[in-house]
Order: sequence, then C-alpha cells, then structure tokens
Amino acid sequence: MKKIFLIYTIIITGFLVILYGCSEVKDDLAVVQNPGTHVDGWNDPASANFHSFSLAASEFDYSSCKTCHGGDFSGGTSNSSCLTCHPSGPSHQDGWTNPSSQHFHGIYLSTSDWNLDNCKVCHGNDYSGGTSGKSCLTCHSNGPETCNLCHGNSSHVYPPLSLSGNSEPTQQGVGAHDVHLTSDSLQRFSARVDCSECHLPVTAFSDPNHIKKDMLNKASIVFGDLAKTVTTGVTPDPQFNSTNQTCSGTYCHGTFKNGNQNNNPSFLAPNSQGCGSCHGDPVTGNPRPGGTHPQNYTQQQCWLCHGIVINPAGQIISKYRHINGVVNFSNK
Repeated sequence: MKKIFLIYTIIITGFLVILYGCSEVKDDLAVVQNPGTHVDGWNDPASANFHSFSLAASEFDYSSCKTCHGGDFSGGTSNSSCLTCHPSGPSHQDGWTNPSSQHFHGIYLSTSDWNLDNCKVCHGNDYSGGTSGKSCLTCHSNGPETCNLCHGNSSHVYPPLSLSGNSEPTQQGVGAHDVHLTSDSLQRFSARVDCSECHLPVTAFSDPNHIKKDMLNKASIVFGDLAKTVTTGVTPDPQFNSTNQTCSGTYCHGTFKNGNQNNNPSFLAPNSQGCGSCHGDPVTGNPRPGGTHPQNYTQQQCWLCHGIVINPAGQIISKYRHINGVVNFSNK
C-alpha cells in the first residue's frame, strides 16, 4: 500500500511540476504574441525611435517588417498597412531612378498629384538625406522643387521641355511659350511676358495655385492685366479655347482701338502671327487700312508716328514699348 501511495505521490508531483512549467511558458508566450507593437515614437520623424533609424542601421533590411506586415507591406497578420504612409512601398521599386522604367519616380509622382511630402519623411525637408541617408540632391542639385526640373531645361524655367518631355511647338504644353518668354530678343516682338499673364501667380512649389487635381498635367489659363488692357472704345474679354488651343479677345493680339479684333492666334503655331495679324489685314500685313490711321499706310510708314518703337524698315526697335498697354506716339 505504501508503495502504491508513493507511486501516486510521485506521479501527482510530476504532473504539478509539468503544469506549473506549462503555465510559465504560456505567460511568456503571451508577451511574445503581443509584440504590439513598436516602441514609442516609431512613426514620429522627430523621435530618436523613428523606424527609419532602425532600418538604416540594418541597411534597410525589410525582412523583419514583412513578417508582420506581409510581403507586399499591405498589412499581413498585423492588419496595419505600411502603404498608408508609403504608397509605393517602404522601399522604392526597381527602376525608381530609371527614366525608361514604368516604375520611374517621375511617373509615380505625376499620378500622385506631385505630392512630395512622402519623400520628405525619409529624405528630409531639404531632401539632403534625412533619416534615409540618401540625398535627392545627388541628381537634383537645386532640389526637386525647382521650377525648371519640370518646366524647361537647365537654362530656363519654362517649356520647352514640357511636363511630358516634349519640345515641339505643335505639342500642347510647349506651343508658344518660347516666343513669349525667351531671353533672346531676336525671337520676340515685345517685352518678355510674365508667367502670371496667362497663369495664376505661383510663389512656391506648395502654393495652392500651383498644382490642382482637376488640372493635373494641364495648366489652367487665367489671363492677367495685360490681356485685359482697355483702350479707347474697346474692352477686351480674353478667352482661351482649350480644345483648339486658341486665344481670343486679348489686348495682346488685336483687341484694341484700330486693332484686328477678330484675331484668334493658335498657341500651337507661334510663327503664324505677323504685324497684320493684330494691326489690320493679316494677308498684306498692312497696319490698319482704316480707323484713325491713314488709309494707305504700310508697315514701312509706321515710324512716322511711332518712331521710338519701329524703324523705317518696319522693324520693332524697342520691344518693351510694343504690346505694353500704352500707345507710344512719337518719332523721337
């Protein structure tokens, strides 16, 4: 009997030891199963615990992230998606810096309203590297917010090139920009035109007037003061037809006293405009065979009254006085 009792005692004691051990393991597992979560400041770029620092220390090894957030970072077992803050994924896709790739970052940004805020999270507000240690300035020396990164080239801040990389004037986005804005006065018939004469004024990349969802990759046309200049008896009503890319009712192109108010220049044909386009007969170039001008005057006689603007050869010699909203009436 004693022997049987001793055996039962040993069995029960062993069972209790095993049960106690299992309960300890279970308590430990409860902690492991609720890693919860990242330390305080994990999502705060200003915190020393910001996750980018941890990733940088591991040379941006995302394997541990994928364990909980899934191979595509969309949530996985954590049900918390990394794509909320990183729409293209925490790491850039192959081809991110290759202009010929479908994953080129310029293409991605063009489809996300050109929102650079996500870039700043890792690369810093000045894009010099931030927590990622990778500077955007290596390729974009003046920063990704400089005007001529998207509009124009290394020498000017207007098309060509257009946002789509086009350079031909027959392409929307290029058109007559150059003849209005070029610093080469031999290509212009007037002073340079400010961007704000055709577009809303913009003071910075993040300016509300700059990029709007409803005009993505297609700039809105809002005429400025010059196009609206009122002359005696004539009040312009500037309009832009986005379908056929033509202007109408602008002071700049004939809607002024003694001007050709039916002139509708095409933005995609910058070389189609001549003196007669705005001043009278578009075919002959006659400045105005009527109105208050002498009936038979030609372009070579304009200098008799407007000698500080045009010479006897019919050449504009003072371009800042031409299409400037004022009649410069003098031959001296």
